[in-house]
Amino acid sequence: MFDYSRRRVLTYGGAAIASVTFGGLAWNRSANAQTAAVSETAGTPPVSAPFAALAKALTGSVDADPALIQRVYASLSARYPDLDAIAPQLVAQLKGNASSPLTLSDPHLQEIYAQSLQALYLGIIGPAKTPKCIAFENIVSYKVVANAYYPPSYCSGQPGFWVNKPSLA
Repeated sequence: MFDYSRRRVLTYGGAAIASVTFGGLAWNRSANAQTAAVSETAGTPPVSAPFAALAKALTGSVDADPALIQRVYASLSARYPDLDAIAPQLVAQLKGNASSPLTLSDPHLQEIYAQSLQALYLGIIGPAKTPKCIAFENIVSYKVVANAYYPPSYCSGQPGFWVNKPSLA
């Protein structure tokens, strides 16, 4: 009924062992990725009301992604422990200078203002020598131009759309 040759037993046995081994590794890798994604947001502090107001004032009419705001808040509050105390001052300054560029005399306020803008619009935080990317596809600058521009790694047409010559009108 079944032909049990040594070659067939070794081939099927090796395939079974390989599928169990590599299938288990792939399952373990996906489970670790899910755990890492959950733990990334689980340990971050909730966004404070003063910083949420600052993010809303900086982004204007664009609705920033809540995950982005939480990530920016976690990164900035780790760098600036007085962020919650300074955020209302920045909001007041922004509301007072709605028609002109914001000029701040305090260098600490200026630094937090610049880092907040950079983090929300570019997804980068930290000094120029050692920047840290905290976001990419959900940054505010992409939402501002979403009707005409996609993030650089996203294809804007069908697969292979660059192969066909454009039609001449």
